[in-house]
Amino acid sequence: MKRLEFGDMVFYSITGLVLILLFWLRFLEESLGLWGAWLLWLGWSVFLIGLYLNGRKGRGTMVRQAGGRAWVQHNKGGVANGRDQI
Repeated sequence: MKRLEFGDMVFYSITGLVLILLFWLRFLEESLGLWGAWLLWLGWSVFLIGLYLNGRKGRGTMVRQAGGRAWVQHNKGGVANGRDQI
């Protein structure tokens, strides 16, 4: 499964808010207050943040380079075996 990037999380959160509010306007406005739609969106956002934070675990150490960002995976044995690359 592809990991969730920060920009993806923000996009899905905003898109989720729009879709939840449109669904609320069409079907639930008479029976459920607007606070219910906001709470549903808050739950969706917390779920996305959890996916994002869980996807960041174990990705390595981030280092800066002249061309942008790169991730370094460290070898546990300390001996260079070709996998300690940027």
